[in-house]
Amino acid sequence: MIKLIIAGMIFVISLAATLAALLAMDGNLSMDALKAVTDPEAFAESESMKNAESTANQPALGTLAQQLNDRSRELDERKIAMDEREKQLQQREEDLGKARSELEMLQKSINESFDAATESRTTQLKTIAITLESMEAENAAERLETMPTDEIAEILLNVKDKKRAEILEAMNTESAARVIKEILGTQN
Repeated sequence: MIKLIIAGMIFVISLAATLAALLAMDGNLSMDALKAVTDPEAFAESESMKNAESTANQPALGTLAQQLNDRSRELDERKIAMDEREKQLQQREEDLGKARSELEMLQKSINESFDAATESRTTQLKTIAITLESMEAENAAERLETMPTDEIAEILLNVKDKKRAEILEAMNTESAARVIKEILGTQN
């Protein structure tokens, strides 16, 4: 269970780092882009100042015409900002799709590795069980008593019933009781 939690935490951290790296590489993590997203009015004002400098060079127009010109410029700036936001949103959606694909592939890889490890462990337990079946019960019990109780139980579950009984009988009473309790716990 702890391994799954750790794997999940590693996944979440790597996903966040990947997203930040993708934004930085695409140029979407620049200061101008962050200003445009977080404070669109300040961004529009700075753009207006730039445009005001260029209009200072134009001949004087009537007040109404100037206001219409300013309003038109403001609307153009808003349109440009909206277009930029839309592009950023589309890019983020693409990035999320890629990250989701990578996540699914990573999850599949983790599941395959976990299944392979489980299968390998099962094969090892069966091999040990076959070895114990060929030994004298006293010798097998002596070897097993040096191991942790949960491992003894896992191994003995793969041993034939008759041989398991002989091995448990050859073990000291306290060890045999712990192993039987562990076997009962794993079968439920």
